[in-house]
Amino acid sequence: MLPGPCRREYGQRQPHLAHMTRTYITFLLLSLLGLILFLSGMVPTSWVESLHAQTFFPVYRFLLSTPLSALPFSLTELLIVLLTLGFLASLARAAFGRVNPDSGGRRAAWKLLGLRTLLLVVVLMDIYLLGFGWLYQRAPLAERLDLPPATGLASTFEEQALLNATQARQTRVPLPDDTTMADLSTRAVIALNAILPLLATAPLPAARLKGAWPKGLLLRFSVSGVFSPFTQECHMDPALPPLYLPYVAVHELAHLAGFAPEDEASFVAWLACTNSPDPWFRYSGHVGAFRRFLGQAPARLRSQLRETAGPGVRDDRLGVERKLKKLRNPDLSRMAWRTYDKILRSQGVTHGVKSYDLMTSLILSWQARKGAGREGTASPETPKTR
Repeated sequence: MLPGPCRREYGQRQPHLAHMTRTYITFLLLSLLGLILFLSGMVPTSWVESLHAQTFFPVYRFLLSTPLSALPFSLTELLIVLLTLGFLASLARAAFGRVNPDSGGRRAAWKLLGLRTLLLVVVLMDIYLLGFGWLYQRAPLAERLDLPPATGLASTFEEQALLNATQARQTRVPLPDDTTMADLSTRAVIALNAILPLLATAPLPAARLKGAWPKGLLLRFSVSGVFSPFTQECHMDPALPPLYLPYVAVHELAHLAGFAPEDEASFVAWLACTNSPDPWFRYSGHVGAFRRFLGQAPARLRSQLRETAGPGVRDDRLGVERKLKKLRNPDLSRMAWRTYDKILRSQGVTHGVKSYDLMTSLILSWQARKGAGREGTASPETPKTR
């Protein structure tokens, strides 16, 4: 039997543990409110646009992107390592650490760890919504820019696809043997900022592309770039072949600019690259769109598109595919894209990962408005909302 003072000491810890548990539960319930509002769709689109996309998100982005752009490494990757090590240490403490029998013993330790873990997950999801997720609730870009509906432009698909194939052939240039992430980042930011006024979007704050480490890791999952909503950092796999580097770089930066859906980010990448004075960027932009047009074209048109693009574009694309095939892990790729498909659908993207292909619809709508002489009529101060 323990002496009296020791019994009092252990007895005093139990209310402390109960107080901690109540505190965690309170924070958990408050954190769940953000998820409930997001999933219920109760917040009007106009509020998302005015309160979040045009007010909170630019400030949040500036406060993170500006200082982190000075770091030569990825804070996101460092946080992943620290969180993993912290979680493993907490598991070891719950499994093998000293416990207080008067506070519930080992079982209470596991319950507290589970509650802390659940709270951490919910808080991270709230940060994700603030840093990115709520942007999915904006009105579609085509609606904000008052573009013609793509449903009425299906007949122009073949014409635009052939035009894109021609442009890919005409803009083909020798690809650089080597480039630094800093140089690519600078050129990509310049290209993107040049067209953002046309899209009713303010210029980016200080931004810097980060090379994912280790080199080639993302490509094993068939992923070329990743945007972190938690730190507002854009990442690319440095092993990506030069043909797609500019297009993917601007795509990731487009997420930082506030274009969450993948089709919108891809469209923005096409628009920025193909309007850039940089020959490498123009070629990469046209080839990036060519891939999407080719994937959606019927068999008859596909052969015509390849012929129109010419042997040079074909050889460049085949060289990329051979290199990526050596890096790609089929099992990891399937797992990654199935998971991402579910994530996109949970954000309200009904097409899932197939939404990447919808960038061609935005190209058709944009070109139709351009043909009607209305290019650049959108105002950055007054974006259209539902």
